Amino acid sequence: MRASEVARSLLAGSIIFVAGVTASAGQAAGTKVTPCDGSNVTGPMFSQVGTSEAVVKAFLGALQKAVASDERRKVASMIRYPIVAWARDRDVLFKTPASLVASYELVFTAPLKKTIAEARTECLFTNWKGVMIHDGEIWMNALSPRVLKIIRINRPVGGQQQVKPARSAFKVHPKAFSLIECWETDSECPVITEINLDAVAANSNQFSPKDIKEDGEWISCPSENGRGFTRYRTMETAGNRYTVEYQDNGGGTLTMSAMIEFVIDKRVLRKDGKPRSVRVLRVLAFRLM
Repeated sequence: MRASEVARSLLAGSIIFVAGVTASAGQAAGTKVTPCDGSNVTGPMFSQVGTSEAVVKAFLGALQKAVASDERRKVASMIRYPIVAWARDRDVLFKTPASLVASYELVFTAPLKKTIAEARTECLFTNWKGVMIHDGEIWMNALSPRVLKIIRINRPVGGQQQVKPARSAFKVHPKAFSLIECWETDSECPVITEINLDAVAANSNQFSPKDIKEDGEWISCPSENGRGFTRYRTMETAGNRYTVEYQDNGGGTLTMSAMIEFVIDKRVLRKDGKPRSVRVLRVLAFRLM
């Protein structure tokens, strides 16, 4: 039994079940591969991401043309939002095309523009995560068989590292997010959209503070088998409203990633006939990355 299933059982009396938050498909990653030299290329299998070579070729051509002619709004329209993009020296969350355009020069730097310009359809790397340009600076995925979007813009390999990682503005045991994780794209989920944070803090058995490790902007803990990890980082905060990137890895090469938006609020419950105020995490949006 997974830790998240055990936690659901133990916290059943403290978690409020609400249905109706819609999740979208798509993952983000940064796998490095050897750049294509044109030899022994049989062509990537674009069907595994739900599209065709013709659609990918057309999208790449349109992207190259828009970037070369500095059509910033056109480029911004070719992105799925929200998106995490490398901007100068850190990952930044962009929620709208307008916000991306405002920071366009920080994202689409000269090296990235060069990488896009030199990309060739026959040299693109494809797997379940999507379609990758070069060493993973850009990942694309199909929203439908004929609609492709950029889903992630990563730090260039060998590019500038973040000098001073930002500390997470919100702290909770990473396993708390496993209660609302929703990796199935064809179901109505997540089922759990409100968590009693006081119950999480009190349950040191399933949510032991000794397991928590803070690594720069990430707060993580080992997975159930000890070989993988569960972690999150705060991407945006406004008052009691937060957006975090949450990742789950079982110990292999597969890392599931989602953007979770939520508020921290108070709720009054009755225990033994008496009112009791508890701190709750209420999910507003859950999107697979």
